[in-house]
Amino acid sequence: SEFTADVVSVVGSDINFSAYNTVVIFHAGLGGDFDFALDPTPGNLPSAFLTQAEMAQVGFNLPVPNVLIIPESQNMLHFPETRELFIDSDNPCFFQFGLNGTFALMMGFRLGLPPMYNTETGQALVGKFGLMDQGAANVQGIAPAWPNPYSRMLQGWTSSVPIYVGDTLQVGVDEAPLQFTISPGESYLIENKERNLHQSPPGYTEWIVNDDTVGVVIASSGVVLSTDDADAGYPGNGLLIWHIDENAIHTAENPNAGPTQWIDLVEGDGAQDLGFTTRILFGDFLEQGWWFDPWFAGNDGWFALNRQQLLTPDSLVRFGPDTHPNTRSNTGRPSHLALERISRSGSVMSFSVSSDRLVGNRNLDRIYGVIPSEIPTVLGQIRGSDSLAFFKLNESGSLNLLGNPINSLHSLLNGAIDTTIKFLYPYFVSHQSNGNSFYDIRSGVTFVDH
Repeated sequence: SEFTADVVSVVGSDINFSAYNTVVIFHAGLGGDFDFALDPTPGNLPSAFLTQAEMAQVGFNLPVPNVLIIPESQNMLHFPETRELFIDSDNPCFFQFGLNGTFALMMGFRLGLPPMYNTETGQALVGKFGLMDQGAANVQGIAPAWPNPYSRMLQGWTSSVPIYVGDTLQVGVDEAPLQFTISPGESYLIENKERNLHQSPPGYTEWIVNDDTVGVVIASSGVVLSTDDADAGYPGNGLLIWHIDENAIHTAENPNAGPTQWIDLVEGDGAQDLGFTTRILFGDFLEQGWWFDPWFAGNDGWFALNRQQLLTPDSLVRFGPDTHPNTRSNTGRPSHLALERISRSGSVMSFSVSSDRLVGNRNLDRIYGVIPSEIPTVLGQIRGSDSLAFFKLNESGSLNLLGNPINSLHSLLNGAIDTTIKFLYPYFVSHQSNGNSFYDIRSGVTFVDH
């Protein structure tokens, strides 16, 4: 705050701050954004985003609404204080960072993106898979990760495509995320990320990152200048499955660090490494994400923890009630959801959606829901008819008709316009129009027929 106030004071009237809503201050030196075991420059300023209101709280009148503070460089070999630490390294490129990532991270705060790491401890929670965490430093800060899809949705930068049980889907790189709701406020978002999508053009060098290659341009000094893929810094390729729980926001300042994460990457290898300190010697890279965290056919990490699953000729993987990890709600309640036959990674990936409670519906055109009881009761529309009926769900999965068919939901409710049938969520997911008075298990919304 004092540094910002000093800069504004020195500049004085040379800049008309009222003409801008954001000012970027580049300060001399490396910056305090790196955690050295023995920090030779403990007085360096960390990068920061400050608002007019925050400055006012400490007694400074800032003439511009927002300020970003960024160092002049993050190339540690350019400064004598840090050069001595790394000059003998076998891979000096590892200690030369571009400013793209730090600038994108600070601008993310400016645009209202929430932090995805634990702001109190610095612990990575989505790691290299998200801009507002360690993903800002992907490919040495040259190719920062995208913001996670839910944060992009909150900003209005993208919208999700709802998916349902029975769907067979394809999702391409950079397409809108697919969304499956499992309870009110809780859903899965699915996107496709490929970090080496294109063959490297002339002038690019194949650079090994996490046992994969990406195309990069390297200057004569050894500094990485650019990449041929925007997603080059992701730890791996495949579907990213995000578990969103709108009920789990921790605090406004530290939203993702509660006992249950607000935005959590479902790790394809079944081991919860993000957000935890690994006990594996030299395995600290797992805490930021690795090759087996995305979902793709042939994922050895998935097969290592899911040996009870049936093998398919194409080594397809699945995410369901009986896999590790599984599709349970954060409350512990089964969602009965399964993403089946997840394909190999590529520019377009495919999978299908099923449920272990989806009843064979030879007698039904539409399943409206299940009323919970010791033996569940199903409400459905009789095939080839406008009539509805209750069916008893047997252990074999077959349906037995209970009583006489009824004409409509309205008559079922005896004309009471504000009555709601609360079906157990979400045993069944159906494609149907709104209206009538029933609980739509597809979306968790109650519709009342007025």
